[in-house]
Amino acid sequence: MKRTLSPRTLLLAALLASAVFAGVYAAVTGLEPHRIWALAAVFGYAGALLAAPLPRRAPAAVLLALGTLLVPLGIELAIGAANPEIAILREAAARWLETGTPFPRLSGSGDPNSYNVYLPGLALFGLPSALFGAGPATDPRLYLGLAAVLLFGLLRNRRLVFALLCCPFVALQLVTGATDVPVLGCVCLGLVLAGRDRFAVAGLLIGFAAAMKALAWPAVIVLLVFTCARGGMRAGLRALAGVLLPLLVLLVPVIIADPHAFVLNAIELPLGGLDVRLTAGSPLPGHLLASLVPGGSAIAGGLLALAALLLGVLMLRRPPRDVVHAARWLALGLLLAVLLAPSSRYGYLVYPVGLLLLPYLELNRGPWARLGDRGERG
Repeated sequence: MKRTLSPRTLLLAALLASAVFAGVYAAVTGLEPHRIWALAAVFGYAGALLAAPLPRRAPAAVLLALGTLLVPLGIELAIGAANPEIAILREAAARWLETGTPFPRLSGSGDPNSYNVYLPGLALFGLPSALFGAGPATDPRLYLGLAAVLLFGLLRNRRLVFALLCCPFVALQLVTGATDVPVLGCVCLGLVLAGRDRFAVAGLLIGFAAAMKALAWPAVIVLLVFTCARGGMRAGLRALAGVLLPLLVLLVPVIIADPHAFVLNAIELPLGGLDVRLTAGSPLPGHLLASLVPGGSAIAGGLLALAALLLGVLMLRRPPRDVVHAARWLALGLLLAVLLAPSSRYGYLVYPVGLLLLPYLELNRGPWARLGDRGERG
């Protein structure tokens, strides 16, 4: 009789692999915020691994949360270490208050960190710093992390949500200042609510995600197809109204305030149309085309458009009618976007991975929900 690995064994293996990853990453990374996280995370994962066999789960969970999230975040807030995204959000919020737009008006060349590829929804997280001055209490990471915890905390499988937030690829983002986790949280919760026929609220969440990052725009298409297939045209219109509200409130005014700055930062720069070398440059196919082949940015953009068109046609032929299939369609679309975009990074893979995990995050029963239970079931 074939035996499968127990949830407890899977948990221990995941903690061991995470500890090894953190240790190796601490030795090889040249980024100070990442090294601080990795050094603390080694002790967090190793401590949780040692505490996991204990009768109670609390010590392992506390050690995991401290080592992977709270301690490294506290250290980085105290010494001011952060990814460049944090300074960009601070400056975007201050500029928004002063000029009516979070986007700088630049010449089309120079330092990539002088630009702002993030949409106004993310600049909101820099407002405390812009209003009250830079400091640990106003650091955008606090509010990005709080938003992520609140959004994912509304899903049913709290144990797997906790494991997701503490896993290396998510915890590293939350601590160092990457912006993708709350965007993913809005998309995931929006799809779940659409599956519960809460179409307008689902539209609001995914509309806000689209007002934070352009990478969330495919979620708008999937949501509209999903809601129309599930509840008809009226459901689709309710979802569309929800999507449009945050876009009209956050995006339209800044476009009107300075359309040139919007096009320069939010469109031309991510698509590789400027003489600027973005920091988002992981050696994925689209980036390799853009950097190594003459006219590669246009080729990558064309392939991305072709893939989006083909995927859209296939999805319309077999529209999703439940959360599982909607999440799978969106995961495939975002995977292609990450692979083919002229400027991309490995961290963006959190979107397709998170969406593929969404059915398990939403379930409160099943094998994943038993991770960490006392004893092993034979």
